[in-house]
Amino acid sequence: MIEEVIPKLGYAAFQSAAAAGSYDSSAYQVNLVLNYWIAAICILGGVICLISTMNVVRNYIREMNIRNRAFDETHNYDDTRELK
Repeated sequence: MIEEVIPKLGYAAFQSAAAAGSYDSSAYQVNLVLNYWIAAICILGGVICLISTMNVVRNYIREMNIRNRAFDETHNYDDTRELK
């Protein structure tokens, strides 16, 4: 979208300045290849961080379940009782 808008803004600025000469749209072309690569790397890094964080959370939940079972066994807690 930016690649399409910038040349049009350049043309509008050229006309409002009443500059002599002819308008050349190639003077206002923007090369965003580096921006696309940086965005792709950031997205990939974010996905990798999300996946690794999910593994940390999964391990934490597993550890908490083990601790809960150990607590229940040491305090003879019966989880099968009916609620009153």
